[in-house]
Amino acid sequence: MKRHVAALALGLCGLMIAGIGLSAQGAKKKTIWEGVYTPAQAARGEAAYKKSCTLCHRDDLRGNNDGGPPLRGLEFTSRWTNVSMKDMVGAISDIMPNEKPGSLSRQTYVDIVAFLFKGNGIPAGTTELPIKDAELEQIVFTKK
Repeated sequence: MKRHVAALALGLCGLMIAGIGLSAQGAKKKTIWEGVYTPAQAARGEAAYKKSCTLCHRDDLRGNNDGGPPLRGLEFTSRWTNVSMKDMVGAISDIMPNEKPGSLSRQTYVDIVAFLFKGNGIPAGTTELPIKDAELEQIVFTKK
C-alpha cells in the first residue's frame, strides 16, 4: 500500500512539473516583427509625436545634433534590442518629453511607440499594441 501511495505521489509531482512546463510554453513571447500594432495606432502616434517629440527628434526621426537622439536606424534598434515593450514604454515615459517626463497618457506613449515602429520599417498587424504591462511584457524588441 505504501508503494502505491508513493508511486501515486511521484506521478502527481511529474504531472505538476509537466504542467508548469506547458504553462511556460503557452506564455511564449512575441517579437515586434509579428504585427504588434495597427496602422491607425501608428497614425495616432504620429500626431502625438509631432506635438511632443519633433522639436528634439525631428519629423524624420533622425534626431538633432543638440541632444535628441535618433529614433530610427541602428542607434535606435541597438538601444532597444531584447527589451520588452513594457520596459521600453516605461523607460520612454520616465524621461520623455524632456521638459515634462510622464506627462502623456499611457495610451499616447504606446501609440508613439507604434509610430516609431512604423518609422523603422516594422510591419503593422491587425491588433493594437496593448497598454497593459502584463501584455507588453510578452512582446520583445528584436532585430530582424
